[in-house]
Amino acid sequence: MTEKELYTQITSKLTVELPDLFKTILEEACENACNSKTMTDDKSKKFGALVAFVTAANTLKTLVKATLANNFDTINLNYRGKSFVIDQSHPILKLDLSGIL
Repeated sequence: MTEKELYTQITSKLTVELPDLFKTILEEACENACNSKTMTDDKSKKFGALVAFVTAANTLKTLVKATLANNFDTINLNYRGKSFVIDQSHPILKLDLSGIL
């Protein structure tokens, strides 16, 4: 399975629309899962990509919330060649990822 196929398989089953930043995080998780030497079958690649994505996304959400709570209006984030401006109303702060796994 290619990275793109894994990404498409995962996103086609999601019941929520991912913001662009989370799409980029998921792309990286799929890339890492497909390049893994220990995840050899499609099922483990999918699960590994999902676990990595949810972990990274929730960690980022916590970091962003804490930073914005400390008197910052916006955060400028450059990630994988893309730029994101995050403020209190950014979609990543509102999205509940608890049902993805």
